[in-house]
Amino acid sequence: MGLASERLPYLERAALVISVTATGLGVVALTAAHWWWLLAAWLTVEASIGTLWALGPGSTSRLRALVETAPTALLVLGSSICLRQIEGPWRWISLGFAVALLIALLLGRYYSLDPQSRLFGSARFASNLVIYLLALGYFAGVYGTRVRSLQSATAITLVAFLLALYSLGPSLTRRSWLAAAVSGVMMGEVTWGLNYWPLGGLVGGLFLLLVFYGLTGTLHSYLLGRLTRGVLVEFAAVLLAGFAILAVSSILVG
Repeated sequence: MGLASERLPYLERAALVISVTATGLGVVALTAAHWWWLLAAWLTVEASIGTLWALGPGSTSRLRALVETAPTALLVLGSSICLRQIEGPWRWISLGFAVALLIALLLGRYYSLDPQSRLFGSARFASNLVIYLLALGYFAGVYGTRVRSLQSATAITLVAFLLALYSLGPSLTRRSWLAAAVSGVMMGEVTWGLNYWPLGGLVGGLFLLLVFYGLTGTLHSYLLGRLTRGVLVEFAAVLLAGFAILAVSSILVG
């Protein structure tokens, strides 16, 4: 019994998790109670447990299973907070976007577990896209608060570590744990230094995202044994172009 024989049950379980989570996010957006954060916390736990249930028993190790829940938890928690800050039609557009990300995350991750699947390439792209969008949201949100460096750098270190560990999988090895830890620590260091620059939340978040992309992409190639001079040049070119566009945009807007 391979992955192909488990697709229908998985899709049914994933659809149920997505439906319940989407309904819960709608309730979080609509409720006027001051204790909405309790509902958001419960929904985050529910979605995390639902992710493990959707993956099914035996699909991952216990440690890997805990890692698999991190992006789902970050997505649901972040979406709940954002939905409380947005009014009017944009609230429902944001809700639809959050649900679309959840669908891409759950289905993308599942089909990217089988390198032989014809959907592997598309699934890997979808899964990585959600990770980078989550990173951008949290990086911009945390940096935009302009809190003390100890607080912002610690928060971004934790988020970067969890997302890097997820994206460097699916197998968990000592090297992948070390690579994720390096990514998290370096992101924290960059955030600490970036706090001395008078940048807006979105610009700072984009800057951090470019650094995160460069770190995780390079480390992933290294773990796969594909880190060559050409790969390094490719990443360097993308990062330099991104930083240049970001700098020009900041000057024009500012």
